[in-house]
Amino acid sequence: MCPDRKFKQEEKAANMVVSEAKGGTSRYGNSLHTVLSVCHSPEWWMDTGANINVCADACLFSSYQAGGTGALLMENGSHAHVLGAGTVVLKFTSGKTVLLKNMQHVPSSRKNLVSSSQMCRDGFKIVLESNNCVVSRHETFVGKGYDYGGLFRLSLLDDVCNKVVNNVNVSDESNI
Repeated sequence: MCPDRKFKQEEKAANMVVSEAKGGTSRYGNSLHTVLSVCHSPEWWMDTGANINVCADACLFSSYQAGGTGALLMENGSHAHVLGAGTVVLKFTSGKTVLLKNMQHVPSSRKNLVSSSQMCRDGFKIVLESNNCVVSRHETFVGKGYDYGGLFRLSLLDDVCNKVVNNVNVSDESNI
């Protein structure tokens, strides 16, 4: 759960960043509110079957380019819409950070996924052994993860959900 966004369990609420669209329409008045972000779980999972990085929560992006880029084929055979792409910074408990570029924003995804093949293409070494996932780069330890139900949950600092989108580029407001 996000540290600064705590709710009582009986409350039904969502954390949202709301934006007012400029130049409203006559039907809706002068402003049309658009939800840019709902805070999902900040947990990240190393996925050996994924070929791209996927993030469900726009508040985890450090930079973001709105605009649908199509759909992804999910593991269960369904298609999920991509609402944008950007950069996410992961802060490992080791103190090291990893910049994940071209992260796909897929709000319908139940998990934030880091593609091990994408990490390898970006120069990282991923070692899976003894129910552990070890991430290194240029012979330097970066971070780790632990097997949890068939995926490796990365050991990250809890402040990752405090990230606020600080650079949103909108090329076509109708895509938001």
